[in-house]
Amino acid sequence: MGKVFSTCRPNDNSRSKQTQQTDAPRYHNMQEIIDTEKKDELKKSVDELKQLVHKGIYLAEEKKKYWVDAEGRNCFKLFPKGLNIIWSEDPKYWTWEHFKDASDKFEAAVLKSVSWLEIRGDLKYSYLTPNVLYQVVFEAKLEEQASGWNEPVNFMLSKLPDGAVLSKRTEKLEKKGEWLQLVAGEMTAKLDDMAETLQICMSEYGGHWKTGLRLAGIKITPK
Repeated sequence: MGKVFSTCRPNDNSRSKQTQQTDAPRYHNMQEIIDTEKKDELKKSVDELKQLVHKGIYLAEEKKKYWVDAEGRNCFKLFPKGLNIIWSEDPKYWTWEHFKDASDKFEAAVLKSVSWLEIRGDLKYSYLTPNVLYQVVFEAKLEEQASGWNEPVNFMLSKLPDGAVLSKRTEKLEKKGEWLQLVAGEMTAKLDDMAETLQICMSEYGGHWKTGLRLAGIKITPK
């Protein structure tokens, strides 16, 4: 079990799902998200767009995926090519592998060996449905031959531009050979925060060499 250090206010985590759904607008900023992030023009009526986002739309040259759940709340996946992964441009440290799961085709990041692990992603607060508790999860796998994971990995959610920390936690990666859902933290987007950016970080700076991690991306979905 990972250790959790949360800076969320108590009432953020105690809100009932019923209250969240009552307060949460459906298809929040749908048109703005698509217009901003989808480079190829998508001429559809509002009703057609709603049907599409229930299935999911790739954005930012297929570096993100946007969809809505059954309650019309926004959900996102940030694929590895859209993340800031230290040393990922050097094939001595990271390589890229075409990957297909039940719903997506993308390039997974494959760690060969690093001593300094840092993976960052970000998403505009205005893309998240207000007054909804979100969970942020790294989808990753340790290969059977993975090594160097003796120290816990650090996860942090923060808010830009002021750098305010929303939550911190640590987790020791031990299971090998299966995809893991590594919870980075939880947060709620308030209407007053719509000009901010959510920053997500997974890191381990212990200095020892780590190998054998596969990264499928970061999911940001209502809890």
